[in-house]
Amino acid sequence: MKAGDAPNPLDGKRGKQRSVHNTYFTLPVVLLMVSNHYSFIYSHELAWVVMVLFIFAGVLIRQFFVLMHAGKTQPAYPAFGVALILLAFWVAAPSASSPSGTAGAQGPDQAQITGLIEQHCVQCHARNPEHAGFSAPPAGLTFENWDEILGQKRRFNRSWPAATCR
Repeated sequence: MKAGDAPNPLDGKRGKQRSVHNTYFTLPVVLLMVSNHYSFIYSHELAWVVMVLFIFAGVLIRQFFVLMHAGKTQPAYPAFGVALILLAFWVAAPSASSPSGTAGAQGPDQAQITGLIEQHCVQCHARNPEHAGFSAPPAGLTFENWDEILGQKRRFNRSWPAATCR
């Protein structure tokens, strides 16, 4: 355009396509970005089903807002979106007959807990985070030793057996 040439209409079509993708996949992408904080999203054997349900739920909920801004109210879209979210939780829920990992009836032991936290949390939740996006631990929470982990055990799972937390 600066050279005085007519713009290529294909560029405008591509821009609109990207805008549509951004509109409908914003909520699912945000969920994927924070999914490491919600293990049921990635650790379940049907994690792909859970994620597909969340993606379609996000699309439906977003479609409601797109239509609402155009002056049309279609409450079926968010209703179906919420139904898909509930279905995702139902799919991801542990069955009563399956043991929770290798922890057994007593729950996870200290080694299992610290292993999971070292694998998934300490890169960000440390006094000096290794993750490039953080100069300080998010929410001020650090999990570098067992005492710090125990200080936050209610955030992890309110049903830890007392015998596990010593």
